[in-house]
Amino acid sequence: MFESLNGYNFILVALNLIILYVILRKILFKPVTEFMEKRTQSIKDSIDDAEKQKKEALEMKQSYEAQLREAKIKGETIINEAIEKAGRASDEIIMNARKEASLLKDAAREETEHEREQMLRDIHNQVVELVVAVSSKVLDANYNTTKNQQLIEEFLGEEGAA
Repeated sequence: MFESLNGYNFILVALNLIILYVILRKILFKPVTEFMEKRTQSIKDSIDDAEKQKKEALEMKQSYEAQLREAKIKGETIINEAIEKAGRASDEIIMNARKEASLLKDAAREETEHEREQMLRDIHNQVVELVVAVSSKVLDANYNTTKNQQLIEEFLGEEGAA
């Protein structure tokens, strides 16, 4: 009888364990397993999101680096074009200045030549006036050659002093 009681206890303990296992599985294991699965999925999602953000950041970095290279090349191109343009403008200014200097030089040369010609005409006119004046004084005198010579010398002396 003791033996049957032990067998009976064993069956009751086994039955209690099975019932306890089923109850714990429904109440405890299933929620804990679901919580763990959700937590695992959340961690996986976070890792995937982090990798996605890292990939996007790397793509943005590469894009910005490419834009920076393009901007640098464009800046160098603009600078080179500006230097070339300034060089052309400088050459043009120098060429215009040389032309203007040449024109001014030619104009000064022409003006000098004109003034020289005018001065020669003035001298010629003065010589003609002097000759006429000397001639009239000589004719006014009594045709005395020594007297004429003296008059011419006096006249030239007066005009030369003037």
